[in-house]
Amino acid sequence: LQFHPEVHHTDQGLKILNNFVFAICQAKKNWQINNIIDEQIKKIKKQVKNKKVFLLVSGGVDSSVAFSLLTKALGSKRVYGLYIDTGFMRLRESSEIRKFMKQAGFTNLRAHDASKIFYERLKGVADPEQKRKIIGQTFIDVKDVVAKKLNLDSLQWLLAQGTIYPDTIETGATKHADTIKTHHNRVDAIQKLIKQGKVIEPIADFYKDEVRKLGTLLGLPSKMVNRHPFPGPGLAIRILCHNATDEKQVLPDISKVRLPITNYHILSIKSVGVQGDNRTYAHPLAITSNKTWDALDKISSNITNATKEINRVLVLLNRTRHPLGILGAGSERSVPAELKDLVFNFPNEDRTLTLDRIKLLQKIDNIVMQEIQNAG
Repeated sequence: LQFHPEVHHTDQGLKILNNFVFAICQAKKNWQINNIIDEQIKKIKKQVKNKKVFLLVSGGVDSSVAFSLLTKALGSKRVYGLYIDTGFMRLRESSEIRKFMKQAGFTNLRAHDASKIFYERLKGVADPEQKRKIIGQTFIDVKDVVAKKLNLDSLQWLLAQGTIYPDTIETGATKHADTIKTHHNRVDAIQKLIKQGKVIEPIADFYKDEVRKLGTLLGLPSKMVNRHPFPGPGLAIRILCHNATDEKQVLPDISKVRLPITNYHILSIKSVGVQGDNRTYAHPLAITSNKTWDALDKISSNITNATKEINRVLVLLNRTRHPLGILGAGSERSVPAELKDLVFNFPNEDRTLTLDRIKLLQKIDNIVMQEIQNAG
């Protein structure tokens, strides 16, 4: 049995938490985000001592806030920021990050183009968890190459990361947490460095909303603090891949599962999701419906709660044309007319990362981001 009072689906969830923390446990309301900066600076100075810090900066809010906090605590001469361009960033992302960092007043940041090595190492890799581990290790390898070029003494430097608390939970690093996905800042090489006391993570105890507040208090530009979340592994993870020889070519049978709809089709692709508190690597379900978004939200929850074979529900908005091509797989059951264009048999060849697929997704992602920004 699982109970999550903190999620918005739970009626009176925050009231339950409030009563537990303050009425039952009698905790005091003496925690203020404004006091955190001074407290973290003290912790940073205590951990770093007389050493220097080498930080991998992604340009996202987490690493930017960590970079700002470390620089404020130690000064720019003791903090070295490295932005690694993996080649899997959003369209024009690298130039935007450089501009943001310059506007924020960072003078201790260097950019390094490592797109070729990332692409080479990920060629032919389909499994998302394996991709994440390769990406995490490659970040470390590139960092070591740059550090060697700069003649940095490893005994005098600590590696800093913009890890936040959900990263740790999703990697399964807490006592009762299942591994949802291995974050690039939690691969084996990093875990080893953490055990050796060679890693500092100044915002590791905070959630995203708290990190944004810290960024605002530190004076970072609003555009940087409120950037749309983007994973370190970038589009390499968001491009779903298929290994024709390794994956089973049989779709799950959910005919005995009582679903709230009848107009659906299982797609052949798989993606990582979360059901309960556990990681799933399962198929999405494509549906057509004229119901409201609130109703569709409930339908989606009912479906993913009813079976572990489906971990997300996709609503087919355009019923006449499917310009992005064929996404699904055939099955023995009859397929709704609206979903006919989604039917095909598994390809005999692999579907992995290619430069064309990366460029296509960058363009699509850019359109989506523009629409999000226009919508406010």
